[in-house]
Amino acid sequence: VVKDIEEWKEDVKAPSLEFSQEEWDMCKKAYDSLDREKAIGAVFILPGVFELTHDLCSLTEALINYMESEQEMHDMVKYITEFELRLAEGICDHIHPEAIFHHDDWGSEQNSFMRPSMFDDYFLDAYKEIYGYYKSHGVKYVFHHSDSYAANLVPEMIEMGIDVWQGAMESNNVKEVLEKYSGQITIMGNIDNKDVDFAGW
Repeated sequence: VVKDIEEWKEDVKAPSLEFSQEEWDMCKKAYDSLDREKAIGAVFILPGVFELTHDLCSLTEALINYMESEQEMHDMVKYITEFELRLAEGICDHIHPEAIFHHDDWGSEQNSFMRPSMFDDYFLDAYKEIYGYYKSHGVKYVFHHSDSYAANLVPEMIEMGIDVWQGAMESNNVKEVLEKYSGQITIMGNIDNKDVDFAGW
């Protein structure tokens, strides 16, 4: 989508979040139909802030831009964050979810895509604002999906307000992470995707 990072605002236009009451009612009906004896009620949100930047720029270009075009990428992250906050307002006003399941992959199997200091600079405050909004509007649990290596970002996850890191791969040494951050975060995973994805297909 983005042809020139210095002119990204010319190419990136957020879609409207003005949904009709009928559309919200349809979502609320689906949400309310859940059997709460068997499941936590959650809304699914994707792509995340980082993923959307590389959807717009391509992964390689986005990572280069984070190093070479810092102001433009800070502005893009802010733009996406403001969009997510408008979406969060609609979700909390109309659906009142118990939990959110938010998707944003932050690494490969072996490492995060950014060193923690760079990740903090771009994403820590953005996600604190997004997840803080949900928590302050009645959401009890934030599940964050990142099926990647992200053990080096667990302190950030805790500070952001993530309750459950979902999708942690075996390469994270999950036992060690749980021992280090006992009681501060729950981890769902310790499974290697390559061993189970498309099983039986």
